[in-house]
Amino acid sequence: MTYLGEFGTTRPEVDLAFGYFGATIRVHPDLSELVLVDMFAGMGGGENGTEAFTAITGMADALVHPDDAAEFRARSRANRQTTEDLAQLAVKLVEALTDRPTLQPADSSGGLPTTVMSSGGDSRSEALKRLEGRPDLQVAVLRASA
Repeated sequence: MTYLGEFGTTRPEVDLAFGYFGATIRVHPDLSELVLVDMFAGMGGGENGTEAFTAITGMADALVHPDDAAEFRARSRANRQTTEDLAQLAVKLVEALTDRPTLQPADSSGGLPTTVMSSGGDSRSEALKRLEGRPDLQVAVLRASA
């Protein structure tokens, strides 16, 4: 076997916070783009939607600092936040983390070409469907599943 060397980029822990219904919530120190991709890929539905439910209920644990998770969940419930609200928050946090906002494609762009998946039920195709209009995140899902 030939050793190719060391790969990967060491990244510091995340040190960010955001305001949330009057509270300051710290971002999870291990948040990365891959966490978001995993969350959306995990929302495949499964039997009776259990995979999606598990992914959504675990979102607070992935997004916010463990010491702030209970406060985050309580304020989310008290302010009737939806899964869409939490998904948008996740995207905004990753945008801040990567310091590059994701934008909607220009009117002249058709975005990623869409291909009909033959299996239809896998979590990757579900994640791609949920991320329509977000080609940057669709590419991340495709790369993660390759």
